[in-house]
Amino acid sequence: MSDEESGRSAVRDWRAELGEEKVLVGKACAKRYGPNVTEYPQRRLVGALFPHDTRDVVQIVRIANEHRVPLYPVSRGCNWGLGSKQPPVDDCAIVDLSNMDRILGVDTDLHYAVVQPGVSQKALFQHLREHDIPLVLNVTGAGGQASVLGNALERGVGMLGQRHRDVRGLEVVLGTGEVLRTGSWGYTDEQDACSHHYPEGLGPDLMGLFMQSNLGIVTAAAVDLQPRQDVCLMLAEVSELNLSSVVDALARLRARQILRDRIEIMADDDPRLGSIVEQAGKARTWQVWVAMHGPESLLHPQRDLIEVAIGDFCQRLRFWREDDVAAEGWTGALGARFDLVQGRPSDYSIESMLRRYGADEAADADLDHEQDAPGFVCVLPAVPLQGAKFQAVVAVVDEVSRELGVDVFMSFASVSSTAAEGFIRVPFDRNDPRAVAIAHRWNQEIHTRLLCSGTVPLRVNIEQLPEVIASGGDTGWETVRAIKKALDPNDILAPGRYCPPS
Repeated sequence: MSDEESGRSAVRDWRAELGEEKVLVGKACAKRYGPNVTEYPQRRLVGALFPHDTRDVVQIVRIANEHRVPLYPVSRGCNWGLGSKQPPVDDCAIVDLSNMDRILGVDTDLHYAVVQPGVSQKALFQHLREHDIPLVLNVTGAGGQASVLGNALERGVGMLGQRHRDVRGLEVVLGTGEVLRTGSWGYTDEQDACSHHYPEGLGPDLMGLFMQSNLGIVTAAAVDLQPRQDVCLMLAEVSELNLSSVVDALARLRARQILRDRIEIMADDDPRLGSIVEQAGKARTWQVWVAMHGPESLLHPQRDLIEVAIGDFCQRLRFWREDDVAAEGWTGALGARFDLVQGRPSDYSIESMLRRYGADEAADADLDHEQDAPGFVCVLPAVPLQGAKFQAVVAVVDEVSRELGVDVFMSFASVSSTAAEGFIRVPFDRNDPRAVAIAHRWNQEIHTRLLCSGTVPLRVNIEQLPEVIASGGDTGWETVRAIKKALDPNDILAPGRYCPPS
């Protein structure tokens, strides 16, 4: 039976099992899932499926196995700059989990929520606020519509650190159709407190298998919440010459746990800085954000130690409390930054990019389908939290960007005491084929040169994924392949994603 015939047979069985309203095919499917803000070639799709619960997912996987039709799950499809909703290969059926949007429970004593993959950052924030729960989510800057779970599974970076570390337990449908609950969750059928106080459980910790992988479809997760605290924000302006010294000084504070929250370093032309920085006609500087949480008795000595560590290297250094910003008017980059570090999702990052290029700033704008909005490609390297390494990465990016004549925006956010994620992107005119081709070439060249220097991506797009996997040596990826064979023997889950082909 041909792939096309297998696809038609699978669609027929999915319609019979799920109902017509949960299956989309043809031009309507291509129109909904094909366009992407990075302008990658649109993949040929079998269709799209809309499960409402874990049982639906189990039936989808069962039928996919019967007909050997691959599946590609997406949570809410906001993987912008890396492929959006596009699978790496043709002839997949999209499993759109956005209708699985229930908050299954919140434990206020042990500080976690159990959510399905369609729950957005905004939905969980509103739930906590409406129920007067004094806990906050480790949010990202991707906006209110982004999935809580999808970003965590991709090892995304929130304002309080790398988000996969917030995950306490997973419910997963394997490629065999079996349902797995990790850790202590496997000992109970309910989302009760005894499931998630000790995430590792007994025996091997299986949660890591489902981060950046194609080994299962995650249908629910317990995610960490943080107590709401007072916040102090620091913003420092640093010259190119002093960047390395400041990175090293802040890394030492991080290693001694004097700083525990996110350090973010942005080039001064970043759209998210808005009017905070005046950069016209001067040499590039770097803007350094540091967030500190806790009572004033802790914040005051932290500020003193920061000033001692980096004050001599800064052209400008300022600290704000939340009351200061409220007095000045809760707008712009500073207000948005306070929103984020206090767990309030903000669309400011998206809006500032659209504003820079004169596009519609609607907060709910569909970036993939807004053809007049700028496209962008991005590179997300894992960079050691060392000044010399930062400067080496910046030098590679500057060199390639000059060669190809593109504008580039650079920022780096700490993910631990030893590493940072680069967020390096090039915007382009989606309606200009030459601009699209140059941006894609830039993306390819940056990945290649950074890999050659030993800098591996923290996350990677669907186009560069084969190159990154091929450069990683045999043993690690062959081990992944062996695990894949056990959990998904017919290779139906997201083929080509974070796993070498069979």
